[in-house]
Amino acid sequence: MARATSNLIGRNACPACGSSAIIQIPCGGELPAILFPVERTRATDVPAREVHAAACSACQHVFLTRIDPGFVERLYADYYNLYPFKALETLNVFYREPFDRLLPVFCPPGRRSLLEIGCDDVQQMKYFLDQGYRCTAVNPGARQGGDVHFIDGYYGLTPIAGDFDCIVSRFNLEHIVDVDAFFEQLHVNLKIDGIAIMQVPNAEHFLRLGVLNMFAHEHPHYFCRNSLAAMITGHGFEIRFLNGASEPSLICAFCRRSGSSYDPGARIASLRQVIAQVCAFIDGSDEGVILYGAGLSATALLYASDFRAGWYDRISIVDDNPVVQGRLMPNTPLTIDRPNDRIFGNTRPIILTLSEQYHPAVIDRLRARGVTARIFAISGGGFGAVPGDD
Repeated sequence: MARATSNLIGRNACPACGSSAIIQIPCGGELPAILFPVERTRATDVPAREVHAAACSACQHVFLTRIDPGFVERLYADYYNLYPFKALETLNVFYREPFDRLLPVFCPPGRRSLLEIGCDDVQQMKYFLDQGYRCTAVNPGARQGGDVHFIDGYYGLTPIAGDFDCIVSRFNLEHIVDVDAFFEQLHVNLKIDGIAIMQVPNAEHFLRLGVLNMFAHEHPHYFCRNSLAAMITGHGFEIRFLNGASEPSLICAFCRRSGSSYDPGARIASLRQVIAQVCAFIDGSDEGVILYGAGLSATALLYASDFRAGWYDRISIVDDNPVVQGRLMPNTPLTIDRPNDRIFGNTRPIILTLSEQYHPAVIDRLRARGVTARIFAISGGGFGAVPGDD
């Protein structure tokens, strides 16, 4: 989590590689402070702001160019706890399991010292404890619990004594505003022969899969393989391992120090055209549409500048995740339903707005339950009917 300051933060150079060759990115309309479906009592007054972002022509890093610390601080204080990601088992296969497989390769289990940055939950440390690591964790508001030594503070700002065999950071670096202070502290805390392992969302993966919106106010950084490598090596570390650009998350193992065609600006511009195409489809669908998946692509449609309030009556949203069922999309009257025969009992076209890796299983389930409506998908190839429905 990034600590807020009192002044508006602006950037005119890439925070990953330092290049001033940056391109401003159109990000659409205002986004709510939280993009996850929320309870009905919280859904109507969520504050919203425009997102201002740029892409680096040198390393393809995407980053926010204007950050309102007061707004971000309110986000963390009032809304961030509503994200239930700790309890989502669906994240395991794509995110947690790859990290758990890599850790013992570079830091074999045993009585080695391990520091996790951005963790305040002993349950999230259970895997490390079970492997025999001596665990410390730092996060704002962290309280002592179990066999983990928790430190209440911001990494890079709160002094942390000692050095560690292994330092891990899972889905934390994308939140950090002052990356220089973060990596300076890392130099202090990592042993000479120690290993650090960082895991961040892979922006290139999401854009290539056609996810229509990857932006969120709490994330000042959107890493690709090039930009993560540039940031780590630029702060004086040597990369030991960095996984492929096609993975949902990037995992990098690095230690003390002893090229892609990815163009995020062009890709985002093309996805803005997809948003306009889907909005035109909704506008021309007299019977309405069903959005399957209350995810980021759905938010790109619902909060697009092309979206019309009159479309709410013709849109239904379903999601397989019971955590979101019965909740509303922020600042809309749209309730998330579970997939059921009542929803699918007419010929309204279905638009798959969940990530592309889930499409085959969803299509199979829809056909198995006898759904005859046409199915469309948003993917890396754009917007169109799924095979067999065109």
